[in-house]
Amino acid sequence: MCSRGCGIHPQLGPEWEQEVRLAENLGHFPILGGNEIEILADYSGLFERLVEDIDAATHHVHLMFYIYADDASTEPVTAALARAVR
Repeated sequence: MCSRGCGIHPQLGPEWEQEVRLAENLGHFPILGGNEIEILADYSGLFERLVEDIDAATHHVHLMFYIYADDASTEPVTAALARAVR
């Protein structure tokens, strides 16, 4: 398990104390800062964006999907991951 020393632990206000404690206890991992979220509603645009982000990566790529079909829509993403491995 990762200790607080392995990443950024954001300074949150006291109004978030209970939520942070609950999330950390349930997930057994500390809350890490430096994250962003962006909602991408365009299905095909999502895969184009993933390819751009994978191709722009300089250190590592983490990709997590609930369901990932190996089809024409995801083929460019699969190819970008293969390029990243090389």
